[in-house]
Amino acid sequence: MTNFLALPASSDGTRSAGAGLYARIRERVSALPGVRVVATASRLPMFGVTISMDVHPEGEPERRHEHVASMDVISGDYFRAMEIPRRAGRIFTPYDRDGSTPVVIVSESIVTRYFAGKALGKRIIIPEFKFNIDGGKDIAAEIVGVVGNVCVNSVVDCQAEHIYLPEQQNALRMENLLVRTEGDPIGIAKAVRHAVYLEAPAVPLDDPQTLEERTAYLTDGPKRAMWLLGVFAGLAVMLAAVGIYGVSAYLATQRSHEIGIRMALGAKFGDIAGLIYRGALLPSAAGLGIGVGAALWLTRWLKSLIFGVRAGDLRTLTLAVLALLGISVLAATGPAIRAARSDPAKVLRRE
Repeated sequence: MTNFLALPASSDGTRSAGAGLYARIRERVSALPGVRVVATASRLPMFGVTISMDVHPEGEPERRHEHVASMDVISGDYFRAMEIPRRAGRIFTPYDRDGSTPVVIVSESIVTRYFAGKALGKRIIIPEFKFNIDGGKDIAAEIVGVVGNVCVNSVVDCQAEHIYLPEQQNALRMENLLVRTEGDPIGIAKAVRHAVYLEAPAVPLDDPQTLEERTAYLTDGPKRAMWLLGVFAGLAVMLAAVGIYGVSAYLATQRSHEIGIRMALGAKFGDIAGLIYRGALLPSAAGLGIGVGAALWLTRWLKSLIFGVRAGDLRTLTLAVLALLGISVLAATGPAIRAARSDPAKVLRRE
């Protein structure tokens, strides 16, 4: 569940005061039954609003608008609340407060781009941002942790550079309250609102929403496209199954004389069924081979619709091939069984 928080204009306009108020709100909300993790952050993933800034490793010349990274000010439990994996180093602690050594946590993409895979202990220049509670100046912040990449403004924008700053060193006037619960998050929304009111009556809250609800507009397009893609794929599979059935039935009819002779000479049920299956499955296998090649070529344009699946994903392709082979076998089963059960005397007499 998420809520938007804003410090009142009359509040103490210092970082420590803002961070302290957010910490007290988190502590009070975390004491509610059913609450697992509480965190605050300047923005939400895929929320459609990005705070970006020019950054560069210490010792390298600044190239404005070339080294741009998204920035979030967060509390220490943010990664637990959002279930973002920690790859190396540590998360923020209460010791990362105003006046202590400036620290940051960065995404894997920053480590790959700027530090050749080794970023812990290195320093990165963080420019001044005027919208902070009491401003600041350019600082060299030490990288103390590395976390996994996250999707920023869409489900396909998941490799952008990202920097996380500790709330106690960079508290903002406006942040988001994130509450991960054991059950239905909206079910405890009233209790959360009351807890915030008890700690800070002057802090306004918007209507609580789940993260999925807040970001739904960003996924509506891909969901609709995937639904249509699924419908047409289902129709294509159905037409393919009907076609395989028709070809198998035609093959059995055309070879009925041969089948009758084979059965008269002692061919068993499996021999005749296998004859029909081979005639149906060999073209299917050839078509699947062509289809796999086309899928590998087309995936570069479909990656925006296939979230979480890489181009050439072996497991996905294997499952698709096995499923289509299974459909081909089922479609050919009816004609194969009828051919294998036919009476050779009647077939030869008819022929």
